[in-house]
Order: sequence, then C-alpha cells, then structure tokens
Amino acid sequence: MMFNLFGTGKDAQHSLPFHEKAADAPAFWFDRALWIILTTPEKTGGSHACFDVTVAAGAGAAPHSHTTQDEVFVVLSGRAVFTVLGRDIDAKPGDLVHIPKGVMHSFKVPDSEPVRMLNYYAPGKFESFIMEAGVAAERHELPPKTLPPPDPQVMKAAATKVGLVMDPSTVG
Repeated sequence: MMFNLFGTGKDAQHSLPFHEKAADAPAFWFDRALWIILTTPEKTGGSHACFDVTVAAGAGAAPHSHTTQDEVFVVLSGRAVFTVLGRDIDAKPGDLVHIPKGVMHSFKVPDSEPVRMLNYYAPGKFESFIMEAGVAAERHELPPKTLPPPDPQVMKAAATKVGLVMDPSTVG
C-alpha cells in the first residue's frame, strides 16, 4: 500500500509526517511578541504544539505555570534570561530550556535586540490561548509599538481554558 507522507486529510494530520512553511503559518501578536503557529495538536494527534516566537527587546513573560503541559524553549537568536525555581538561566543561541508542567517560570529579553525561539508545548493546547488573547498579525514581524496591551479579562478567561496559571500580581 502506498500513501502520501505529505498529503492532506484526516490520516495525514494525525500520524504521518507533514511540512509547515513558516511563511504560510498563522501568526499572532501577543504582548510585544510575534507568535507563528508552526503546528497544533490537530496536526500532531494532540502530542504537541510548536511556535516560532520573536520577543521584543525588554519584553518577556511574567511569572506563570502550565498545569497540564511541559514547555520547551530553544533559542535561535538573541538572548533570554529565564527565572525557574528561583534560578536565573541565561539562554543563548542553541540553548534549550525545559520547564515541566506546574513549575512557575518567567523570562526577560535583557538586550537591545529581540530574541527568537522555538517554543514547544506537550501536549498541545496553548495555541488557543495565543489565538484568543492575541491579535491576528498583519505581517510576520514584531507588533507595532502602538498595539494596545492584551485585555486582562480576555487573558484570564483564555488562561483558564488551557491550564495557564498567572501570578495574580502581574495581571490587571
């Protein structure tokens, strides 16, 4: 029996290899970052979601944890300083940071240049938070500085759906 490994349809989306072109992937702006959705649980049989994320200089993620997902970052360019269990991790290109579910963590881009990272969630589901709390990106580039911050009520509702626990002192 022959089958198309890079085909379309239900079977191809759950158990067979596929190729996603970053230039064609959906993208969202959320909190001074560009989130390109490279894959979703629908394409991976629920196993994971993966983003190509570019975070603006000086920006980052406030303390939070994921109750149902492990998270992995692979730094492609730039630099991010993660705080995990009270320890700072200075992540540079080629470095991988793994954060198990339930572990509070944050990160900041300390330099004058943005950081670009691959960001994996296993199992997938976090993409729905980005799609609900973010704004569809008009271009695959960092959001304009005039983009308003995310709505705290929308963030809280979206976070609850995906098991995202945010430090209450960081959310309006």
